[in-house]
Amino acid sequence: MEKAASIKKNFLYNISYQMVSALIPIILTPYIARVLTANGVGISSYVTANVTYFQLFSFLGIAGHGQREIAIVRNDKQKVSRIFWELQLFHFLCGAIVLVVYLAFVAMVPSKDVRIYYILNIIMVVASILDISWLYQGFECFRNIAIKNVIAKGSMVLFCLLFVKTENDLWKYILINALGLLASSAFLWKELYQYVFPLHRVTDIHVFRHTKPVLIFFIPTIAASVYSILDKSVINVVTHSNLQNGYYENAYKILTILNVAVQNLSTVMSPRMSSIYGSGDEDKMKDYLNSALEVMLFLAMPLAFGMASVAKNFVPIFLGDGWSPVIPLLYVFMPLVVVLGFSTYLDGMYLVPSGKRLQSAEIICIGAALNLVLNFVMVTYWQALGAAVATLITEGVIATLMLHLSKDVIDRKRILYAFLRYAIYGIIVFAGSTFAGKCIDNNYVIVLQIFAGCLIYVLLLIMTKDPILAAGFQKVNSFSKGNRL
Repeated sequence: MEKAASIKKNFLYNISYQMVSALIPIILTPYIARVLTANGVGISSYVTANVTYFQLFSFLGIAGHGQREIAIVRNDKQKVSRIFWELQLFHFLCGAIVLVVYLAFVAMVPSKDVRIYYILNIIMVVASILDISWLYQGFECFRNIAIKNVIAKGSMVLFCLLFVKTENDLWKYILINALGLLASSAFLWKELYQYVFPLHRVTDIHVFRHTKPVLIFFIPTIAASVYSILDKSVINVVTHSNLQNGYYENAYKILTILNVAVQNLSTVMSPRMSSIYGSGDEDKMKDYLNSALEVMLFLAMPLAFGMASVAKNFVPIFLGDGWSPVIPLLYVFMPLVVVLGFSTYLDGMYLVPSGKRLQSAEIICIGAALNLVLNFVMVTYWQALGAAVATLITEGVIATLMLHLSKDVIDRKRILYAFLRYAIYGIIVFAGSTFAGKCIDNNYVIVLQIFAGCLIYVLLLIMTKDPILAAGFQKVNSFSKGNRL
């Protein structure tokens, strides 16, 4: 059995993959925005949102439950094998049912032009059925996931640049994305037997014994989709406008790029926290959680304030002409960099590993219901901007409730101090970057603003002898000497 990699190595593997994941939208989004226009992006967004519902039902809560179970028993290959095959056979069964329902749904799509996009996305549904990344996450083996996804995503970018040339190539764009997802899932099966025994060597398999915990994990997953996916469906239903969906889609992509940098540590630490909780070391779990929240604020505050300061100049340069409605959406979305940081870290590093998934599910269901109501009301009056406001309010409520649920493990003075410290730094970065944006009036203004914002933030950290920066230098020095965390 392969020994779990150090947090340091996992962080580097995962952040390398996340950097590529962030780089791809930076390269591809401006190109696709100009080639497919807001109308094409809107159609793609709406279709993908609907397909995602089927992917969610095929997966249920297998990923979250499976990762946690594997992390707990990863030193026993027989137990790992039994859990893996029980869950994957369950996954195949659910996936087959969902695939039949999806084909029936595709047959009922009234528009032949749109139906072809759903037909192509059958590949995405199949890809979700084959996804076993949760197994590798349970082993904290992010190397396998990172390398294979980087190859698949890099190929997607190349094929998009080669074959997507006009707005009529929307079908090619959807096909390339679907095939890329399928390749990412399929690649992970190549090294499967290094971690589990073949099915015929595993005994005492009970496929349906995981039904209850899988459904418990599924409830917050499907509920979360209400405000991460359904907003796009509501925009289309209420406004009947692909343009509004296109504006919302690209604003959310920019938010996602920022979140990649902020939420990386939570992804790496989640399986490790399950293992720590399983060993009963609650003090270590508390220390890790509070340290991680400080790192989150260290990253999130300057990114949120920095993007807010450059949004007006950034959007026309990044997306091109005709995308100005994205600017106010970004202003609304920017606080979400911090808000989502809190909810993601608390859920992934405490609530799920400590077995509080049911309480977490209840919070997310409350948020989902609130978001659904807010979406229909606000989208009616403010279209895509209304959906953005609804998302901000919902995520704020969810983060607040999760903070309350985690109050016994959070060092409130420590986190409040970090919040205020980095918020003040962020405000200063915002002021400096905004002032820099008024110094010149050409496309290089973004470079000047980003440089000014980064310089100001680094100087603030150095002058105040920031503890996280100091710890970061210490870790780099430790890594250079080959020490483990």
